[in-house]
Amino acid sequence: MSDTTHFGFRNVPLADKQRRVDEVFHKVARRYDLMNDLMSGGLHRAWKDALITALGPTKSARTYELLDVAGGTGDIAFRAVAAGGPNVRAIVADINGDMLAVGRESANHGQPLCLSRSAERKNDHGHQDCCGLNDGSCRQASARF
Repeated sequence: MSDTTHFGFRNVPLADKQRRVDEVFHKVARRYDLMNDLMSGGLHRAWKDALITALGPTKSARTYELLDVAGGTGDIAFRAVAAGGPNVRAIVADINGDMLAVGRESANHGQPLCLSRSAERKNDHGHQDCCGLNDGSCRQASARF
């Protein structure tokens, strides 16, 4: 097994890659959604709408829970809550605290409620675990670019 891996257009020591990825997301967190608009020419908004349609958050009295893995700023979670009824709960799990902080700020400024969770403990890989969820407690899970 190689001790190096790709990062952008160069090889870096494998042990340094996660730190470098974390640094990128720390730097772009506040501009992440704008960056996606620019890189996709706005097309990512249509992809997100299609994802929400496929997930089908319910407007009924039935409880609907979505676990949004690598959910970053919570954009999918906010859309799911807005598309569903009052019994929709979205949980955002992300290893980058800066990305979650942007989502929390949006939730505090009138956006639909988004429950962001990240654990206070780290797993064996140094990543935060999403704790407090029971097996089978979420109806849907999403992970995407």
